[in-house]
Amino acid sequence: KLPEHWSVAGDDCQGECTEDDNWEVKDRRGEHVLTLIPNTATSPDGDTNLYEREVLVQKPVPQLKTPTSLLAEFWTGTSQEDGEKETGFSLALIDDQVLADRTEMPDLEYFKIGDSQAPMFWVDDEYMEDQGIGDDPTREGVDKFLASEQYQTVEAILLSVRHAAG
Repeated sequence: KLPEHWSVAGDDCQGECTEDDNWEVKDRRGEHVLTLIPNTATSPDGDTNLYEREVLVQKPVPQLKTPTSLLAEFWTGTSQEDGEKETGFSLALIDDQVLADRTEMPDLEYFKIGDSQAPMFWVDDEYMEDQGIGDDPTREGVDKFLASEQYQTVEAILLSVRHAAG
C-alpha cells in the first residue's frame, strides 16, 4: 500500500520483468526509496566480519503467513582480518527465524513466502543517505531518522505488505 503519487516499477526490464529483477518504489518526487526483489535472497558467503546488533524497531507484519517482521537495526561490524570496525543501519522485512538464527552473521534482509519464494524488501542506501544516514552512520543520526515523518511513511509501507491475490 503506497501513499498517493508514489510508484513502483521494474528496474530497466522494459515490460519483460522476471521474478529476479529489482523493483523500485519511488516517492512523489521520483526518489528511489525502497527496493523489492520478488524471489531472490542474496547470500552472506564471503563476509567474515563479526556483527554486534542492536534491534531498534521490530514489528510483526500480520498479513504474511510466515512470521515476518519489519526490522530496524543499528550494527557494528568487526573485520576478522584487521579488527577494523564499521557501523551500519538496516531497515527491511526479515523472516523471524532468520533473525533468531543469524546472531553474528551478516544481514539477510529477506522473508519467505511458502516453500520456494524468498523476496527481499529493504530501504535503499541512497535514500538513507539523503535522510542523513551515510556509509558510517551514528546512533544519534539513526534515532533522528526513526523519529521522522519519512520513517513513519516507510514503516507504514513495509507493514502493509501482503500476499498478492490469486
